[in-house]
Parts: sequence; C-alpha cells; structure tokens
Amino acid sequence: MRPNSKDRTSSINGTYKIHKKRRPPSVIGTKNGKKVSFAKTNDISSTLTSTIGGGIEQTRIIPRSILRTTHSGTNSQEHPKVPIRRYVRVVCLFPNTNKPLRFNDYVRLLELNIDPTDKFTDPKKFIHFLKEKTNEALFLIIPNDIAQSIIHNIHHLYQVNTIYILGETKRKNKQWIKNWVKIKNIYPTIQSICEILKYDTRQYRRDSMAISMSSLDLEHLDASFMYTRLLTEILLEMGYDDRAKQAFAQFCRRYLDTKNSHNFPVIDKFEKEYEPHESISWYTRGCFLYGMINEALRKQDIDIIIKAGFFIRDLQKQIETQYKPPTEKIIVYRGQRLSDTDFEQLCLRKGGLYSFNTFLSTSKDRCVAYAFAESNRGHEQIGIIFHIEIDSNIFTPTQWALISTESKYSEEEEILFAMHSVFRIGEIKRIESRFWQVQLSLTSDDDSELKQITEFTREATQGSSGWDRLGKLLLKIGKFSHAEEIFQMLIENTAEDDAHSLGHRYHMLGLIYEQGKCDYKNALIFYDKALNIYLQYSDSNYLDLITIYNNIGGIYRHTENYSKALETFQMALDNQKNKCRTYNVVLAETYNNIAETYKCLKQYSEALQFYRRALSIQKKAIPLNMTDLGETYSNIAKIYYITEEYSRALVLFRKVSRIQQYNHSSNNINTAINDTNIGEVHEKLKEFPIALAYYSKALGVLSQCNSSNIAELTNTYDNIARVYKNMNDNTKALQFYKKVLYNLRKHPRLKQPNLGTTYYSMGQIYKNIRKIDKATVSYRQAILFEESIIFPDNFKLQLYLKHLAEARIK
Repeated sequence: MRPNSKDRTSSINGTYKIHKKRRPPSVIGTKNGKKVSFAKTNDISSTLTSTIGGGIEQTRIIPRSILRTTHSGTNSQEHPKVPIRRYVRVVCLFPNTNKPLRFNDYVRLLELNIDPTDKFTDPKKFIHFLKEKTNEALFLIIPNDIAQSIIHNIHHLYQVNTIYILGETKRKNKQWIKNWVKIKNIYPTIQSICEILKYDTRQYRRDSMAISMSSLDLEHLDASFMYTRLLTEILLEMGYDDRAKQAFAQFCRRYLDTKNSHNFPVIDKFEKEYEPHESISWYTRGCFLYGMINEALRKQDIDIIIKAGFFIRDLQKQIETQYKPPTEKIIVYRGQRLSDTDFEQLCLRKGGLYSFNTFLSTSKDRCVAYAFAESNRGHEQIGIIFHIEIDSNIFTPTQWALISTESKYSEEEEILFAMHSVFRIGEIKRIESRFWQVQLSLTSDDDSELKQITEFTREATQGSSGWDRLGKLLLKIGKFSHAEEIFQMLIENTAEDDAHSLGHRYHMLGLIYEQGKCDYKNALIFYDKALNIYLQYSDSNYLDLITIYNNIGGIYRHTENYSKALETFQMALDNQKNKCRTYNVVLAETYNNIAETYKCLKQYSEALQFYRRALSIQKKAIPLNMTDLGETYSNIAKIYYITEEYSRALVLFRKVSRIQQYNHSSNNINTAINDTNIGEVHEKLKEFPIALAYYSKALGVLSQCNSSNIAELTNTYDNIARVYKNMNDNTKALQFYKKVLYNLRKHPRLKQPNLGTTYYSMGQIYKNIRKIDKATVSYRQAILFEESIIFPDNFKLQLYLKHLAEARIK
C-alpha cells in the first residue's frame, strides 16, 4: 500500500506509517500546573539520535489571428501555441522625418491615451525592437506606405498581437490587408486608432487574467474560497505604514525586471503619490497593479499577497466605504471566457453558491460584456456573459461600489465587487455556439448555508493579532518559510508577561519544524516550551493542550517509540473526556493517531477499532471535511489489505476515488496513490490487466508532477514492471525495471524498492529470455547490495546466491 502524500515513510515490508499533519491549535491549553518536559527525557533523545541521522495552471491566450494562417496561398503556416503575455506595449513607426510636427502630434496624442508607447523612425530599429520583446503583447501602429514593405518581417512574430494601419481608407488601400489576419484595419486618423487601442489593450489585459471561482456547499468547501476569505479578514486587521508601500515598490521593480522597465516610471509615481483613498483609481488604470494583484490572488501567491497586502486592504476598504444599499434592482454584466472543463463544473453547480476569489469588475453596459465574451469564444474556450442581479429587497453581506468617478474607464459604468463576493447560480442559457449567459444573484445575509460556511472558515484560524492569523494560514497551506519568519518576528516582539501569545507562537514553530522541515529534535524543543507555558497557566485553552500532546505523540511515532507515542496520545484523550462535543474533529484526530500507532505495531484489530471511531465522528461533522474522510477510509482499506480482506479493501478504495472526483482532485498525487492502492488489490487477486490499468493511470498523473514525487514514480515503475513480469511480457517488464534502476541510482536515498530486489528481478527476466551472462551480472549486483547494508536480509542473500549458482550451471 502507498501512503498519502502527507507522509511517504515506509518500512521494509511495505507497511506505511502515516503521520497526519495536525491542525494548528486555537489558542492556549491547561493542565494541573505540573511541569512536563518531553524534550529532555532519555527515551526520546536516544530514539532521535538513532533515527534522525540523514536527515497555480496558467490560462493560455490564443488571439484569433494566431488561430488562422498567416497568409493565403503558399505563405500559409502553422503557429506555435502562444503563452500569456500580460504586459501590453504599443509600438509606433513613423519614418517620415520630413514632418516632425506631425510626428510629435502623434506621440502627444498616444501618450494621452495609451501607456506605455515606444516611437521609432528607423524601420530596422523598429523590427529589431519587436523581435526582442518576446515577453509582451505588442500592438503596432504603422503608416500604410511603409507597412506593405515590412509586413513580411513582423507578421509572423508571435508577440505581435494586433497591427493598426494609419492611412487613407480608400477601397484600393484595404485590398492588401485581407491576407494578413493580424491587421485590424486602416484608420484615417490617430484619434480613431487611439479609441480602438484603448479598448483592445484593456480587453487583452482583462482576458489574459483568468478569474478564480470557488464552488461552495457544506459537503464540499473549496479550499481556495476558505483561504481567500480568511486572507481578506486577516489583511483588514493588519497595520501598515509608508514602509510597506516603499517595500512593495522595490519588490515590483525586481518582479517586473528590466524587460518591463516601461513600468518603472509608473512604479515611481505610485511610490511617491499613492494614497489609500486612490486605490480604486490605481487598480482600474490598467497599469502593472491590476494584473499583479489578480494573478497573485488567483494563484494564491503568498509572497506577492503579503507585500501588496496594504493595497489589497485599501481597495477592499474603499469598496466597503463607497458601498450603498441599492434602492432599486440593478443588473450588471461581466464578459469572460471559460475552459470547457470550468464551464462544465459551473453547470453542475447550478442552484448552488459560487464565489469569485478576486476583485470582480462588472459593467452596467451589456454591450461591453458582450464584446469581451463574444470575442473570446472558440476552440477550447467558451464565451460567457455573467448576468448579475442585485435585488434591492435582499440585504446582502457582499459589498460593491459604483466606481465611474474613480475608474479610468468611466464610460463603462463599472461596478467593482469586493473580494470573495458570493452569488447563487441561476439560469444558464445558450446564446449561440460556444457562447452562453449565466445568471447570478447576490445571496442574502441570512442565507443559512452561507452562514455555516462563513463560521467554519472564521474558526479555521484564530490568533491574538492579524499577524498570528496570517502565520497560521501560511502554515495551513504549506508556506513554511514565510510562516517561520512571521512567528520568529512575533516571538521577538512578544512581551514577557504575555504567556498566552508566547505559548501559541512556540507551538506554531514546533509545527513548522515538524511538518515543514521534518526536524523532530527542534520541533520537540519548541513543543516543550509551549507545553510548559500551557501547564503553568490556569486560563489556558484545553484544545491547545490536546493538540500539543497529539503533536508530541506524532514525533514519538515517527521515531518508532510506539509505547511512548501511545502514552502521549492517551494524555490527549484524557484531556478530551467530558470536555469536547460528541462529534469533535480534535477527538477524531486523536483516534486516528492512536490507530496509526497500533498499525505500526501490527496490532490491526486495535487499529481498526480506533479508525472506525474517528470515521464515526468525521461523518457527522459540519461542514463535512471530505479530505479527512477520504484519508480515514483509505487507512481502513489499508488494514483490510494487510489482513488480506481484499474485497472490503477494494470497496473503500473506490469510495476514496469517488471522494477525490467530487473534490475535483483528479490530477494530484493523492489520486495517483489511491489508484496505486487499487492496482495492488487487483494484483493480489491475480487480476493483472486491471492492476496494470490502474498503475498506468497513476503513472500518467505522477509523470506530470514535480521531482519531489520521485519515490511514488519509482514505485509505480516497479509495480508496472512486476505486473508485466507476471503476465510473461519480459520485454516490457525489463523496460520498466531499467527505469526503476535509473531512479534508484540517481536518488540513493530512495528506500523502496531497493537495489537488491530490482537487480534480482532483472536477473530473473534475463534468465527467462536466456541471456545468462546478463542474469549472472544482475544476481551478483543483488548480492553485493545486500552484503553492503548494515542489517542484511539473510533470506534474500541466500535466495540471490542460489539463483547465481543455478545461472552458472546453465
């Protein structure tokens, strides 16, 4: 059985010791004043000494011009897939130097409307400049008389998005542009080009920024919604000064680098002039802020979010300040493109709640939304018009502001919704091919479903300050280095008499060292500091005490001191009696910890008993945590697998698959591990083709993952090789064993499968295909490996020697 991605430690016999990551505690815990030091006991220190030695899909934009051929006839060619280029640049070529005043007029007009703009008089320098700007979307303005002579040199450049020709709009002048799809049209004046450019560049910026949406229901709470909502609450609590703005400006200069140096004057202006009451104006003006903020929120880029926190806070507060409950029904629109998959998920959630995790820009003008949506439908993309109704009779917690006076695009009658605005999905109707309208309505503040979800997210992180809450959120989503920086800073600034906060912060550092660094020795030191603070103060919160006992017990289990682990988990259990609600997730965690320890001790009936207790609590939790439920089902299934109750194991592993599909986690490592587990059950049942299908499915997912999953990938290669061997397909079996061998040599820390068994298996295959010399070499390598380890397996060694002797005889 494979463990889940939270723990990939395995013993020689393949029994996995899964240490589930603990939830951070709420505040502080209590006990009867007795001081206890786990870090200093002899049994844990000896165990540590002996066992610790070694140690966000980017949406792709394909302009319509790229989807077609470059030129009719023989010049037709295919174009590569084009990645998003969020930075827009307008480049002008005016080679007629005999008219300097006219050229300056062009430049002056452009600078009033479009930013940034580059001007050239030399066609060669113009073309060279275009070829260098590979990370930007280029919009070109070229006079008609020169465009025809240089179009062959620039039209094929994928960074060139649209070309505008300046000249007389006579019919004969328009004939030649029909063969060049990136040319938008010929325009008689620079003013007319500027009007089109203003909308085209804004549309590009807007369309290249994918929106982030979350599905909300009590049985399926999207993590991105929870984190975004918590983050908003936390940022609103934070205190900032001018240093935050200066640090952000410095960060932006590094982030945008010299290739986007046209942003530097805007950044300078922002650093000198920005005031909180101007946040909407800055957000809507189409500069670097719009793309950076929305992309960071969509991808949950914590580094950017923290540095831009003051601006996100200001923008959220300005929207809230300007919000006025409507006196009549208002309808606004948002044009957007969605992938086929995202649109299918949206349709499945009809009638349910949806949240936009970024700021949501809309317009009262349907034509604006229609233009955005209609222009983006096509292959793999569906154009969507969100028809959003704001009912004056419903009081809603979602806030928004009519920002025409602050927005750079006042004619659009823009309404900007605050972050994590929640809507209920209504009618979804087709306008025409790949073009749909989706009706959304704001929810009322007494929506019971939304209330329960809001309360759940609010309880997920508690802390004495906004920084504490932010640190806990970072820890929760695995950003350990950022979380450590915050808690170290908080400890340095904690008053000595503030034991409540100090204990909590030491506890958090313990979690960071345990979960993020697997540094159990230092984790135990921090846990010990926190525990002694908890035990000294009678006003401590018992939940923190329970959690820290669970954490310490987990370290004992990791270091294979199982009796001490059970003793510590019992302390956690004793503190929960008559204190927790009947169905408490903390109690379920303690039961799970005890079960996992019994499994490590191979006391499977006891393990099963405690897993079932945990499951009983988890099934009645509100909201239902499907991830925790899936883990417990998987753990029970592994017990059935170990005890050879394969049919029962299969039922539960398939239930885990359904949970993962429901959670939309069809392409992550836990899904691959569960497919591997199902494959292993079928392999035990001698159903090799079915086992192979599941192993191959797991391989497909793991092949797309990063190198940190090399252990899972290597095990999957080994599983596939073994099945092919059992199916007598020696060629394919050998092919996959060679992949295993390559990874084991490249990553010597990998423990499963080991080199000895891999060489032995390859020797068996070489013997089967009568390549005795290679079989002999493989058996010798297996023997050398087994003899080289500290505690060799004598049975394996004798087996390898026996087969080597038989190979020599042949």
